[in-house]
Amino acid sequence: MSKTKELRLEKDLEDLKPAMPAYQSKDFATAFSAWLPLAEQGNVLAQKLISSMYHYGNGVSQNYVDALKWLTKAAQQGNVDAQHNLGLMYEIGIGAPQDFVLACKWFILAAVQGNEEAMEAKDKIQDDMTLDQIAEAQKLASGFITIIE
Repeated sequence: MSKTKELRLEKDLEDLKPAMPAYQSKDFATAFSAWLPLAEQGNVLAQKLISSMYHYGNGVSQNYVDALKWLTKAAQQGNVDAQHNLGLMYEIGIGAPQDFVLACKWFILAAVQGNEEAMEAKDKIQDDMTLDQIAEAQKLASGFITIIE
């Protein structure tokens, strides 16, 4: 991880701390209210937490579409866990129609960063894909890597 990314994550984590006691005491609505503006400002950790809160209905009504939206924002910033989880959502069809090409794309991106679970998921999903679908997923992942570099 680059030093710039590392410093940004440290700042993102620091920004989350004031609402952590609320979250830990299951006052999810308070935590959500504190973290949503951070997520909107691009705090990748807040984006993942907001996604999770929508996914499980903690402090907000359960909404898989919004969970997918916030997880996508974190994944687009290169967060490896968000990329892996986004792949799972597309593989299963949570928050969006099932899409093996997009699932594979996100698994590839997470695997490139060393996520072993994503590597296994990529290998598994490719067993159910055509060669054209695999090529499309690789093309999408390759284009994305070029954008974030």
